[in-house]
Amino acid sequence: MKVKIQYIGLTLFMISLSVFTLFSFFPSGRVWGFNIWAYMSNVVPIGIVVSALLLALFVNFYADRLYFSFTKKMFIISTVVTSFLFFGSFLLLRVRTLFLGDGYTILSLLSSGNPLIEKKRQLLESYSHIYLYKLIGAGGLSDALFTYQLISWFAGLLFIGVALYASVKMFESYIEKLLFFLGLISSGFIFLFFGYVEHYSLFALTMLICTVVSVLILKDNLSRWIIVPLTLLACLTHIFGVSLIPPMIYILFMNTKLETLFNKQNAIRKSIILGVPVILFTVLVVYYYKSDYFFQISLVPIVENRLTQEGYTLFSISHLLDMLNLLFLLIPGFLILAISVLFSKPKRIFSQKIYQLALITVLSTFGLAFIFDPKLGMPRDWDLFAFWGIPLSFFLYYFVIKQFKQKAVVHVLLSVILGFSILIPRAYSFTQDDTAITHFRNYLYLDKVKNRNSWILLENYYKEKDDSLKTDEVHTEWKSNFPEEVMMKQANDLLFNQRNPNAAMRLLYDILEVNPTYPDAYAFLGFYYLQTQQYDSAITLLRLSDALSPNRANNIDNLGRAYHSKKDYSNAMKYYQLSNYLDSANYIYKYNIARLYQELGDMENYHNYLKKSASLDGSLDLIKKELIQSHLRRSEIAEVKMIIQNNESLKQDTLFINKLESLLGIKF
Repeated sequence: MKVKIQYIGLTLFMISLSVFTLFSFFPSGRVWGFNIWAYMSNVVPIGIVVSALLLALFVNFYADRLYFSFTKKMFIISTVVTSFLFFGSFLLLRVRTLFLGDGYTILSLLSSGNPLIEKKRQLLESYSHIYLYKLIGAGGLSDALFTYQLISWFAGLLFIGVALYASVKMFESYIEKLLFFLGLISSGFIFLFFGYVEHYSLFALTMLICTVVSVLILKDNLSRWIIVPLTLLACLTHIFGVSLIPPMIYILFMNTKLETLFNKQNAIRKSIILGVPVILFTVLVVYYYKSDYFFQISLVPIVENRLTQEGYTLFSISHLLDMLNLLFLLIPGFLILAISVLFSKPKRIFSQKIYQLALITVLSTFGLAFIFDPKLGMPRDWDLFAFWGIPLSFFLYYFVIKQFKQKAVVHVLLSVILGFSILIPRAYSFTQDDTAITHFRNYLYLDKVKNRNSWILLENYYKEKDDSLKTDEVHTEWKSNFPEEVMMKQANDLLFNQRNPNAAMRLLYDILEVNPTYPDAYAFLGFYYLQTQQYDSAITLLRLSDALSPNRANNIDNLGRAYHSKKDYSNAMKYYQLSNYLDSANYIYKYNIARLYQELGDMENYHNYLKKSASLDGSLDLIKKELIQSHLRRSEIAEVKMIIQNNESLKQDTLFINKLESLLGIKF
């Protein structure tokens, strides 16, 4: 049996290596987690494969000797050298282009003064970036980039430290400690620490901390209540931290009187006890699914509906392939590690509390990742969903090392070789602009509808490089791929120039047949219904547009106007204030707030916002005249004189000036 397990591990290594090699010939297609080498010259994959094979043969022949001869000194030297090499890699191979995730967008937001927009779901991580950005000088895009890189590197350094601490605490022999440490830091989620620009590095760190502490609570009898603030910390770094609530509940429940009482119940009562929270959770999800458009479109639909993009449903081939790609991107040696489960006795293994915890944690994190929709497509949104790979990697390596001891050396090291064979080339590829752009272009076409607005990133990239030819080529290619862009212009012309609203509306609904998730069409329809005083329809369409493309100031302002027209003052103020925050230089948004305060009878706030609106560039004379009337009611003659003196256009309005002079008895 020993020989069988050993050679099965080596066979699976060869199969995995062959799969990665095979897909290196397919740079496009939904194999984005396997084709990392496809973007490099042929020499690189050949070198990687040959090196991996030589290392695998060395491991296979010397594993037993390594297991028995590995000393404390060797462990210290190995971990120190590995840690320094890795942190050096974080710096040297830092990401140079930001086409993955929302990198360019969040850099712009952080440097603009509106850093929390679209990031309320990860408050702690967002505030960490805001504070550090201000601390280092708030000097625009360069300081914003340095902020994200610093936090990424800092989180990576702590991640290495926590992984090393966990390996020391959880294993007896020094070779086992090293194997576990290498397993964790060779996993694909480590890419988040290569100066990666996103809001997930601290979240990844808290995921590891919570997993380690959970195991130590069961293993070393730490206080179980430690897990509560740590889980809260994970939830504050990102809302997906809620996936750690089920394992937290399990930790709090184990070895208590409640557990004893639960174990005494018969099967039916146990089912009811476990079923009640599941039912309540399901009811809550259904409620939010039906009442909140943003929540609704955040989930991958079980079956196709009017908002389904390119047939992407929960059990569609595309979604299942995406999850498979993500799995092997995060844990390239998954097959080697997973085979160990087949050679164990699951019933006996999962009777142990630590493996029950593992099962709950992995199912909870995977389940959350599985049901949420990658809005940019999984190849670009991999960073958001990488969190579930952390507990999976942790428990797989823990399980293999604990259960197989000496035989684990071969399996773990083969998996580590595969991990580094994918991780390092991937990190390197994103230090090269041309390679990163090739990645990005393939992802744009892989999830075409989801990335409709992402073409602007490539266009802006070439603009910054002063490459007008490439800029024009990208713009033409972008617009030619989306006929709805041309149709929108036609609808705009029909409504505003040809005064043919019926034809415009028919065209807008035709656009939604082409692209059912096109936010501009919903926004246009909502605006039309607002103008025609069909406020309920307007609100529905505008909210849907906001869910599809959040926090567009004009759309938010129209929502405020619709609620205002319905006398729903609370919601009107909410959306007016948000539009004003999103675009503080727009005088209309401040004027709308002023009007609402006037209607509410709050004349002080009315005056203040009217004054702010009138002071902004482009503000209309009508608003300035209204401000003058407000000053007159407050007997503030000096302010009236100042407004007149500073506005030439008002001086030209002789009728208004004459009336004012007659009223005040003074000359302007």
